This record gives sequence, C-alpha cells and structure tokens, in this order.
Amino acid sequence: MFIPLEYLQLFVAAVSGTSFSLGVLSAFWPRQSVGLYIWIMARFNWNVRPFDEGREIRNTSRFGYVLMALPLVTIAVFFAKMPR
Repeated sequence: MFIPLEYLQLFVAAVSGTSFSLGVLSAFWPRQSVGLYIWIMARFNWNVRPFDEGREIRNTSRFGYVLMALPLVTIAVFFAKMPR
C-alpha cells in the first residue's frame, strides 16, 4: 500500500500540532488540563480523582513541557530526513 508523501507530512504535522497544543495546556494551565481529563473520563462513567492534587498539578505541568518538546523534535527529525 502506497501513501503519498504529502499525506504523511500532513498527518505528522497534525498529530504534532495537536500534541504541542495539549502540552501548552498542560504546562501553563495544569488545573484545567486535569479538569479536562476528569471531564472526559466522566463521559465514560468513570469517577477519577487525584489522590494528591498538588502533586498531580506539579507533575502535569512538568509533563506538559515534555509534551511540548517531543512534537518539535519529531517534526525536526521527520522533515530533516525527507527527500527534497
């Protein structure tokens, strides 16, 4: 099965953009990010609450920065290796 290169580039860019956006949300607004997760899980009838809210907020913020960096690295490596 052959996938045109343009579609693959678009897919990688879309996934990376979405990941970066979620990273920004988690890094700068960790309370809202945790609230979003609780809301999504409530739609599936799962009651989710953090044991230690302060620790959850700190970890969410830290991992948000990681989630912002990973898509940038992915885009850089992916597009650097693309044939011109």
